[in-house]
Amino acid sequence: MAHVDSDTVRNHEDPDREQPLVFLDTSVILAYLSGDSSAGQLFSADESGRIRLAVNSIVLQELLLGAEAANKPAFERIRDHLRVLPLDPAKAEALISRIRDLRNRFVHSNDVLILSSAGECDFLVTSNRHMKELATGDKPKVVTPEELASQLRAA
Repeated sequence: MAHVDSDTVRNHEDPDREQPLVFLDTSVILAYLSGDSSAGQLFSADESGRIRLAVNSIVLQELLLGAEAANKPAFERIRDHLRVLPLDPAKAEALISRIRDLRNRFVHSNDVLILSSAGECDFLVTSNRHMKELATGDKPKVVTPEELASQLRAA
């Protein structure tokens, strides 16, 4: 289980600090739309102002092109509340060389673009275990929906 820094989650107690920025991978939003309770807790935390949720255009594209999400009323409600972060081509290029170093053939090009956008986020929430291998540095901390939901409950 990944360690989630409780100070990062708890900063909602200090009104002068911004809330943690949490990037959601497509899998997490699909889980929310399917009724997953951990993913639902993340959206509740966003609504209560404890965290800020973000995606990028790649995640939106995957959701809009997938029949699973595009026609669901719940997607319509959340779409306008998500922050859409820009792609970062320089970070994407650096990640591509890291993928080659890891000899990871399971990483999809969309995952590279997702991780490049999440670079300044506090957390990247995903069910994709390959993302943890790609993340470098302190940001973002790559966690599952269950890991972050558990930390939010404890904070």
